[in-house]
Amino acid sequence: MKHGITFDTLIDRVSNHFGIVSSDLITNSKVVPISKARAVLCYLCVRKLRISEAEVARRLNISPSAVSKAVLRGQKPVEKERLIDALPES
Repeated sequence: MKHGITFDTLIDRVSNHFGIVSSDLITNSKVVPISKARAVLCYLCVRKLRISEAEVARRLNISPSAVSKAVLRGQKPVEKERLIDALPES
């Protein structure tokens, strides 16, 4: 992950990559593209930016348990689609 990326920057990059509105990530929507993007966001925040699950949960208005589950779901698409390389620099 590139240095200097903030939570807000990552929300913008992930939403752009998935073609969704960034505000959709801060909902509890279960629509597949939004859910997948949120899982990728959670994975990148927790595993790459080292933001705590509790902080990610607070910022996304979801439970810490939902973040934990999303981190597990988000790992596969990040690795499979090489999303770290695909997220454009600002």
